[in-house]
Amino acid sequence: MFGAAIDAGFVWLAVVAILNSVLSLAVYLRIVVPMYQQPKVMAAPAQPVVVVWSIALVFTLAIGLAAQLLVGQLV
Repeated sequence: MFGAAIDAGFVWLAVVAILNSVLSLAVYLRIVVPMYQQPKVMAAPAQPVVVVWSIALVFTLAIGLAAQLLVGQLV
């Protein structure tokens, strides 16, 4: 693709595309590299975090079920 742009006389476009590719590679490597590193030892989540997760789970399920019941009654 870069070669075709250069052959067509769009050298500036090829340079911009190459710089954009390098930039995107740097962004994606920030995500991929930690996936293959050794995991760090993490402590168990604190009690308040578990409580918040539990409350969020209950509300999410309740809202989903309530919406399903409401849609079922409307149809």
